[in-house]
Amino acid sequence: MAQAAPSYDTLLERLDQLPGTRVGTALAEAADARADQARALPNPSLSYSAENAWGTGSYGGMGKADTVLTLSQPLEVWGQRGARVRAARAEAQAANLRGAPKPQRRGQPAGGGLRTGGKCTAPLRPGRRSADPHPR
Repeated sequence: MAQAAPSYDTLLERLDQLPGTRVGTALAEAADARADQARALPNPSLSYSAENAWGTGSYGGMGKADTVLTLSQPLEVWGQRGARVRAARAEAQAANLRGAPKPQRRGQPAGGGLRTGGKCTAPLRPGRRSADPHPR
């Protein structure tokens, strides 16, 4: 015996379980995380080096070596950090628009508000601003 089709409300509730929806949501969350990461300052670095450690005689060994300990912090100048943050935020906004579907309400078309009708079936030709089948 065939099962009854689920109701429209049930189908709308299950939209977030579709693989495409999950992928879109994950991409949007990843873009948000990249925007947060773009605001972070670069990490400082610490380096240690020893020179002339392999000398001979009284100049041999680590006790006579020239040692250098360097601490450096990259400085971002000329708006580099601001540009990086703005680009990451714009990417996150675009990913959020592409990713998560908007909740549908009963009576709203499932196609996101797109409807096909008599006026929308004409192809869009170069130089025309709309798909109006009746030119003026």
